[in-house]
Amino acid sequence: MENLNKVEIALKKKCFKEINVIVNNFTDALNEMELEYGGSVRSFYYITTDDGSFENDRKPKFIGTPSQFKTALNESVIERFIDAMLKKKSEELIEKLDLI
Repeated sequence: MENLNKVEIALKKKCFKEINVIVNNFTDALNEMELEYGGSVRSFYYITTDDGSFENDRKPKFIGTPSQFKTALNESVIERFIDAMLKKKSEELIEKLDLI
């Protein structure tokens, strides 16, 4: 049973690393855009709700530094995908090992 826990922990770490690479690639691309095009004078990310009203009426959902944005994005993607990724990777491993 201990070995099964080790396998699950290893698969979960692999999922976290995969998500981290995706988030890093995305935020790196944003940094490249900023270097190439400049962007706004803001040194933070500002994400709002879009309720269809005028832009001035938008309610802020997230305001944070690039580091905070990256952390929030990483945590959001983990929350959204970690269980499905772990399930899929477990199934792939079982299939690869021809256990079932």
